[in-house]
Amino acid sequence: MTEGKRLTIDQLARAGQAAFGERWQTALANVLNVNSSRIRGVLAGKRLPPPGWTPEIIELLRRRSQECLDMERALENELNSGNAPDRD
Repeated sequence: MTEGKRLTIDQLARAGQAAFGERWQTALANVLNVNSSRIRGVLAGKRLPPPGWTPEIIELLRRRSQECLDMERALENELNSGNAPDRD
C-alpha cells in the first residue's frame, strides 16, 4: 500500500519521465492539479513531495501503462488482420 508514503525526488522525476517523457513537469502538475512551480520546487529540494501525490502518481502510471498495452494490442490486431492503412 502506498498511502501515506512519500516519493523521493528521484522517484518523482523517474515517474514523471516515464508517464510524460522529457517535458514531464507541467503535464504532471496538471494531473496533480498544482502549479508547475510546485513541481520545480520539489525538484530543487525546497520542499518534499507530499505523501498525497504518491497514490495519484501510481494510479497515473497504471493508467498510462494500460493505455500503452491497449494501443499495442490494437496495432497488432490491425496489422495482422490487414485493416491498417498502408502508408509510407
